[in-house]
Amino acid sequence: MESRPTKLDDVVLAIATFRNDDSVIALLEAVEAGGANFHSVLVVDSMGSGDVAEIAGSRGWEITYHNADSNLGSAGNLHLRMKLASETDAGFVYTINHDGHIDVPAIAKLAEVARQNPQIAAAYPTRYRPNRGGSYDNPAGRGLPLPNRRGAEAPAEDVIDVEWASSNGALYALKPVREGIEVWPELWMCWEDTGYGWLLKSRGYRQVQVGGSVFQDDYEYRRVRLLGRDFYFADKPWWYGYYSPRNLIVVTLRNTRRPAAIGALAAQIAKEAALTVAFRDKKSTRLRLLARAVADGVRDRTGKLNFP
Repeated sequence: MESRPTKLDDVVLAIATFRNDDSVIALLEAVEAGGANFHSVLVVDSMGSGDVAEIAGSRGWEITYHNADSNLGSAGNLHLRMKLASETDAGFVYTINHDGHIDVPAIAKLAEVARQNPQIAAAYPTRYRPNRGGSYDNPAGRGLPLPNRRGAEAPAEDVIDVEWASSNGALYALKPVREGIEVWPELWMCWEDTGYGWLLKSRGYRQVQVGGSVFQDDYEYRRVRLLGRDFYFADKPWWYGYYSPRNLIVVTLRNTRRPAAIGALAAQIAKEAALTVAFRDKKSTRLRLLARAVADGVRDRTGKLNFP
């Protein structure tokens, strides 16, 4: 008996990319092989070659391909994907980066949970981090801008209220977007999903992490062994050392001035400085950028600077 396609006809699949045509085609192939009936498929590129649209057309895949004439960054790309998805009649958008992995049953589980309550604005998967010692995230983002804790085992199949999580592999309701609650594109890169999650909370929406939906997140981590233990920290290019702390300050000050959040923010900045001094290359460059990031963040200065 032929299996029925998985019910996702109220979900737009929205893929972000920046000159990663092969990875996007691999995702589209996984969609075809996975037996999903998405409402529609959207690809938002920045200064791309256009090959994705050409290849999709030659294979008979129905996609909407939007190619921006400037580098949108992750924040601008997420903002545009959600805006374009909100212009359809779909109820949800599943956002994924070019380096993500399509797991149709996991996406269906997120949609199943989100459909049960109109106040759920975001359903996040449990993240499996192969580059972080093969660990799973415990419940993410309980109100503070601190890295998620990690555990060795997958969590139980339950639904836990959280305040934010990564947009890579997230299912968002489109109702808030249509109400004008949008990602801040001016952040350009880093923490835009955190800022959006806190906006959702401030408007009375729920966000949940779904234990029964696992997403393989290949986020870049570097392993350091100290005192017989493995420690992991984000292993990003040097210019992230500006955008990440700047945007963390911006989204924290825009959304909340709770003492606990401000204290966690200060701890995160101090941790970034310590990691730079101890382990990272281009130390003087990174520390200068960190100082500039703090100054610009406090002044709410955003946008893409002249790097990279």
